[in-house]
Amino acid sequence: MEKPFWIACAGNALVGKDLFFNLLQKELFFIKKTSLREAFADILKEELKSFIFEKTGRNINNRDPEFKKIIRPILVEWGLFRRKLSNNRYFIDKVNEKINVYNRTQFPDFVIITDLRYCETENDELSFIKKEKKGIVVYIDKYYNHSDGKQFVIPANEHELRNNPILKKNADYLIEWKHCYGDKGEIDKELVPKIKSFTNWLLEKYE
Repeated sequence: MEKPFWIACAGNALVGKDLFFNLLQKELFFIKKTSLREAFADILKEELKSFIFEKTGRNINNRDPEFKKIIRPILVEWGLFRRKLSNNRYFIDKVNEKINVYNRTQFPDFVIITDLRYCETENDELSFIKKEKKGIVVYIDKYYNHSDGKQFVIPANEHELRNNPILKKNADYLIEWKHCYGDKGEIDKELVPKIKSFTNWLLEKYE
């Protein structure tokens, strides 16, 4: 396995992609593997944080689901603007540059991208991860338990509706987990075993 090994996480908004990283980082730490989180949207949020704060009085990284839902259209449109001006490479090149700078002083075993979203052209995010970086894609579906069965999180916008089926089809590993309402006991019971299974699969297949 060449260091760093790239893992990109895809799925509809609010399925727990950052939670995936947090749990995976802990699991990797236990086996003495280092990991670094990056996200294409971090660059986007950095560019818009002053504007969002000026207009709403709230931090762009506020984790309130309703606030995230309100500002998402602004983030999406600014992101599309940046993509169109750069042949879809603006955020890819920025993330790659950040990792290259980081690697001059430290060499993580894994780089984990928590927001793989686009696969609309040959040089898009999916191709960057799988072809340029020889990495893998993990696709997450999250559901809520209801009396009439599982209710899955649906796409937040037309871009997810269009891209996510393709991302899922091209994923190397699929995770389906339940919403745990932030309950640590439930997370340990329901989600952590899925992370352990993924970690075992990853090391067996790629080490």
